[in-house]
Amino acid sequence: MSVSTLDLEITGMSCAACAARLEKQFNRQAGVTASVNFASSRAVVTRGEGAPDFPTLENLVEKTGFGIARSEIVLAISGMTCAACSARLEKLLNRLPGVSATVNLASERAHIRYVDGLIDEQGLIAAVARAGFGASAPQQGRVGAQDDASHRVYIDLVLTALLCLPFIVEMIGMAFGFHHVVPLWMQALCATVVQFYSARVFYRSAWHALRTGGANMNVLVCLGTSIAYGFSLAVTLFGLDLPVYFEASAFVILLVSLGRLMEERARHRAASGLEALLNLKPEIANRIEGESVVSRPV
Repeated sequence: MSVSTLDLEITGMSCAACAARLEKQFNRQAGVTASVNFASSRAVVTRGEGAPDFPTLENLVEKTGFGIARSEIVLAISGMTCAACSARLEKLLNRLPGVSATVNLASERAHIRYVDGLIDEQGLIAAVARAGFGASAPQQGRVGAQDDASHRVYIDLVLTALLCLPFIVEMIGMAFGFHHVVPLWMQALCATVVQFYSARVFYRSAWHALRTGGANMNVLVCLGTSIAYGFSLAVTLFGLDLPVYFEASAFVILLVSLGRLMEERARHRAASGLEALLNLKPEIANRIEGESVVSRPV
């Protein structure tokens, strides 16, 4: 274990004797060297080989009668598509040392309490990014970001719908007994663009879910459409006398993309409603004291 230094804010110390007592407890631990300053309410703890981990040190502080201060932050999270996403992100954040977090899918926000000496805001944002999502402070253009996300989903949906038009023509022909009205090479080309461009967000989400030991709806979408597309591509390339299912994989992606757009817009409306509700908070409260009314800022 390499040497690391923690700069912790300690709560509950009332005198220099408190600081001395806590410092003594720290220095009794193997591999730990600590200096506790009562005036600044801070403890500088250096951990070397064989030193206990942070939860053990925090437990030591609490047993001594003090606490370690935590900062709070609310992050706006982007990229979550279902409850499994929010649960997975919450689990990953709570694995970080000194971090306790709750993630809300409806509001797309993560409420996080963390120890400054262990991680900072940028570290939390980086951890969210490693999980496959985006994070920013809620006030940093949240409405604009939601509009951009909805617009991107809409553009992808329109492109996917246009690429599915040849499959509609093919299915109409099949209803009247005509096969391969649209050449197989054209079907394969349209299906390839849908599979690897329109469905890229599903592949990305599925990869991040599997990489972190979980699974979500996008894993099922990618698995089903990839099998149908891969089988059909093999039939086309090798000239086999078997049916192809390019239209099945493309239309599954189209329908899921439509659902994604509806979800984005519904979530946008819900978030806008929550923002409007929060903005209704009064700035001044009037309190009646005897015969007079006293105004107090809220």
